[in-house]
Amino acid sequence: MGGGVVQEIASEKPSKIGTIYRSQGNDGSWIELEITDIKNGRMFEMRKSGDTHYIKYTFTPKSDMGCELEYTVRVDDGDISERFSSENIIKILAKLKYVVEMQ
Repeated sequence: MGGGVVQEIASEKPSKIGTIYRSQGNDGSWIELEITDIKNGRMFEMRKSGDTHYIKYTFTPKSDMGCELEYTVRVDDGDISERFSSENIIKILAKLKYVVEMQ
């Protein structure tokens, strides 16, 4: 599978624990991710439906105009799927950086 996410669709907005995100990869396949934890707009964690992949985003303010993003993938049982490989994560974060800087 090629790196990246083509689109995401949220089951509800604003997001909260239990919100489902449907995420489409470059190959057209879809996965569902459920928000399992949120902390004061500084962290949220999602679990891939049907398995034990977790993705955690942590934001740490660095200045009035910036923050540090920590992206963590963990698996409770088994191996990390290709969608979350180091190569694909680098592509996803580069796209995210581009989008954020265009705002």
